[in-house]
Amino acid sequence: MKVLVEFAWTLSEKVGRKYVWLDVKAEELNLQELFSRILPSILGEDLGKALNELFLNKEVFVVVNGVIAKDLAVKVKDGDKVFLQPVASGG
Repeated sequence: MKVLVEFAWTLSEKVGRKYVWLDVKAEELNLQELFSRILPSILGEDLGKALNELFLNKEVFVVVNGVIAKDLAVKVKDGDKVFLQPVASGG
């Protein structure tokens, strides 16, 4: 299956790209697998763990096909779009 993962704002700077197409040999996977296994294999272990921590600490929104994911059990299927956006802050 193919999944588009997009990175917004400062995340794209940290990752070094604005998006990545994933070609995964599975019918579906959940966000936990995406963060713990798939993204680290492509972006590097440290960056994959950092993205997972950002999500768990509610410092990044994960949007799957336009719907904000509430937890890592959300399923991702062929053709889905996953959008990662840092929570806005400032003064």
